[in-house]
Amino acid sequence: MKADPKGRVWFGSSVDDDIHEASGNLFCLENGQVTVKQADTKISNGLAWSSDRKKFYFSDTLQYAVFEYDYDLETGEISNRKVLFRPEEGRGMTDGMCIDAEDNLWVAFWGGNRIEERSTKDGSLLAVVNVPAKNVTSCCFMGDKLDTLFITSAATGQTGELDGCLFTCKVDVKGLECDYCKV
Repeated sequence: MKADPKGRVWFGSSVDDDIHEASGNLFCLENGQVTVKQADTKISNGLAWSSDRKKFYFSDTLQYAVFEYDYDLETGEISNRKVLFRPEEGRGMTDGMCIDAEDNLWVAFWGGNRIEERSTKDGSLLAVVNVPAKNVTSCCFMGDKLDTLFITSAATGQTGELDGCLFTCKVDVKGLECDYCKV
């Protein structure tokens, strides 16, 4: 769940396994009305908007991709979906994500022990932050200069000493400020 630049709340439903067809949805709540923005999802996860507010990025974990869309700031409509990148097979699945001031995505990898910095120009891998927990769930920029990456991990079903912990990592780039819901 995340707010877009206009304060709309975006959230998704999940089928939660690889057996079922994609029957979830990515929704948006605005002015008390819920609309479907992307039908046929599997596990709605990371959401991010470019700094110029013209692109929207969405991670669907079990469709094994981070997608890029054109985004209309005024209407909240998304269009022209394309795959920005797919994770390397056997190295985890994309989960939550955030975006930096240079419009690069920082993507958590469930089952992958890491955060990847990815270019929004072509999806290429720019950097890796290794995390001492198996299921890395999300990340966001914090701190006075928005240059500290806060990283979350899952503990359920895990036995590692640091599974379920919150991690921080100083990075050489500034994150974008968060958007807030207007209730």
